[in-house]
Formats: sequence, C-alpha cells, structure tokens
Amino acid sequence: MKSHKSITVAVLIFLGIVLSTGITVFSYNRSVKLNPRSDFYVFWNAGHSYSVGDDLYRQADDQRRFFYPPFAAFLFQVLAVMNFRTSAFVFGCFNYFILFPLTIWMLVKICRNYGFKDRAGLAVALACICSFHYFWSNLIMFQMNLLVFTLCVAGIYFFSRKQSHWASLFLVAATFIKVYPVFLLAFVFITSLKSGKTILYTTGGILACLLISIIPRGFETGLNDYISYYFSFLKEFQEGRIITIDANHTFKAFILKAFYPETRNVDIIASDYSLAVRIAEIILLLLFVSVIISSWKVIKSGSREKILIIFSLVFIFTHLFSGITWTAHLVTAMFSFLPLFLIDRKKIEGKTHRIVYFLLAGMAFLLAIEGKDTTGRWLYYNLRHYDIFVIYPLVLFIYYTFIVAGKNSDLFFCNIPKIKTADENTEVTQGQGVD
Repeated sequence: MKSHKSITVAVLIFLGIVLSTGITVFSYNRSVKLNPRSDFYVFWNAGHSYSVGDDLYRQADDQRRFFYPPFAAFLFQVLAVMNFRTSAFVFGCFNYFILFPLTIWMLVKICRNYGFKDRAGLAVALACICSFHYFWSNLIMFQMNLLVFTLCVAGIYFFSRKQSHWASLFLVAATFIKVYPVFLLAFVFITSLKSGKTILYTTGGILACLLISIIPRGFETGLNDYISYYFSFLKEFQEGRIITIDANHTFKAFILKAFYPETRNVDIIASDYSLAVRIAEIILLLLFVSVIISSWKVIKSGSREKILIIFSLVFIFTHLFSGITWTAHLVTAMFSFLPLFLIDRKKIEGKTHRIVYFLLAGMAFLLAIEGKDTTGRWLYYNLRHYDIFVIYPLVLFIYYTFIVAGKNSDLFFCNIPKIKTADENTEVTQGQGVD
C-alpha cells in the first residue's frame, strides 16, 4: 500500500516538474516576441513613466494608450525595474505559478465557507475549465486582468469569512488598478455599514491609494495625473463614446450593432443613434435594479449561500455596463460560472428547466474550446459577429435572477441550519467554520 502511495507521489512530482518546466519555457518564448505595440509594454512603460516623472497618458503614435488609474502606474514601477522582456517573463511566471493557483484555492475556500463543502472542488474545476479560454488570453498577452480578478476574489474570500474590513481593502486596491470592481466594493461596503471597522478600512484604503500614488510625483503632478486620467479615458465614455468593434463585448455596443449593422467596426457618434442608446441604457438600468432587488432579497432571507449568486450577478453586470469589455476581461467567468455548477441538478424540476440548465452548461463548455483552430473559423467569427459573449452572460444573468427570486429555491441550498451571532449582526451556519 505504501509503495503504491510513494509511486503516486513520485508521478505527481514528476508531472509537476514537467508542467512547470513547460510553462516556464512557454512564458520565455512568448516574452521574447513581445514588442512596443503589445499591451504589456503599456504597463511596463507606465511604470517607467511614473518613476521618471513623465506624462502617464501621453503615448507615441505607434503605442497603445494607458487606460488605468495613476495608482496602477505606481504599482507598475515594479515591472519597470527590469528591462521590458525580462519583466514580461517574470510577470508571466507570476501569473502561472502564483495568481492562478492562489485564485483557485480561494474559490474553493469561498464555496466551502458558504456551505458547499461537498460540491466545491468539482464546481471550481468545471468553472476553471469553462473559463480557461479567457484565462489563456490573459496569459499569452501578459494582461493585468488576472491580477485584478485575484484581488476581487481575495475580497470575496475575506467577505465569506465575515471579515468585511479586509474584503474592502482588497477591493479598494482592485478598483484603483481597474475601475470595474467598484460595484463589488459598493456591495461589501453597503452590506457592512453596521461595521465601523469596515467603514474605517474602506475610507483609509481609498486615502492610502490616493496619497501613495500622488505624493511620490509631487502634489501638483500627482493630482494632474488623476485629472488627466478622467479627461483621457472616463470622460469620453461619459459623453457617449461606444466602441463597436467585434472584440468589444459591452451591452451598448451589442445593441448598436444589432439595430444599426453599419456601425460595426467603425468610429461612431452615439448621439446619432440616440434611440438605440436609450434602449440599451433602460435595459442596463433594469439589470442594475435586478441586482439591487436580488441583493436585498438574499440579505433579508439570510440565505448566505446565495451571496455567491449576487457576486456573480455583479461581475456579469459590470462587464455588460462597462465601456470596454475585451474577451480577456471575461476571466471573471471563473467566478460567474460557480453558481451554475453548484446547483443541485437532482432538484431541478420540469423538463423545460432541465433543458435550459443543460443548454447553459453546454454553451459554457463550447465557449471554453471555441477558436479558429478548434471549432473552425466560421464559428469563431459568427460567435463574435452575433456577440455570444454578450448574449450568453445576459441569459445567465436572467437565470441566476430566476433562482434568487424563489422559484426552485432549494436548488442552491446547502441544507445546513443557520444560527445568529452577535458579531456585526451576521449569520453563520451551525457546524460550519470558515477557512
């Protein structure tokens, strides 16, 4: 028996060494092929520009724009300590060996903390498989989306441990690197208003991120960085900029391309298509209201396990609402898929519901493998032409809302009795600790 166990351990160690070596070689080969037109160069150059006092939001004609807040540039100084390609190689290994396994570990812990001890491992594994396409896009392009997503997951992890103050700190940091986690931060902050520690940590974290990114460059320059960020990026979307290329999977872009095919892949003025824009804004408002109502219902009912669905709704809504959602941004599907695979399939009632469920699960697997070399160029281009990356999350959003609304509510029930605690007026489940 011991010999079999030793052989198994030896095989796992050998496979780990082979996989690690392959990943390292792959990361190196990708990094040496990067050029100043790549996304990673934008990050590296922003860190360099921050350290030498250059303008963060002015770029050469042959370079991509820096769309991130000044705090991100402050952090990216770490990348600029090394030369461009060495930095890319190190960051690639950091994604592979640190962020990815850490994110998976936290996702499993989150599921267990909300009572899904038996289903956690399988659900996370299936969610990772179905989102591997988006994860892979981040790895081969040396993107920052996995870093931001890991910070978001860390925030949710601490929230699941009843430590909303630590959750708010991680979500503040994520928001100052990329804006979209602000909705997650708002949920944690609003649901923890009775906790003075959470309010203190949130406001302290915001002030710290501002001061840390402003003081090193001098107050005037640091303040101008944030003003430049607003006018060079945020303001243009507030004024109605809509990117209608096939690679952008936002809801406004989807509606415009559906109503006015001539807008596809061209620069447009949103005011010329006011009807379509208003329809998109009304639907987005309805989705936002759905998130609020669903959140209120879950909190009022005390169904802690359904908070996983709320976080998934927030992730989905954020990408639909955003001005830019490239395919690589959808790495958050690693979390959004969790409720789908945590559902107790034995309790699904009705033929129609079963068909809907398995269609959703099947489509998730299809999107995980689709590509020019796997499913063919015809399917690849048509999925983007009709923007399945908007349609599918929207349908998933509606399905999750249906579950929260109460119909077949036991689909997502852990079957563990709840008890009250005096700490921050929160609930825990009897016999259930937190990891």
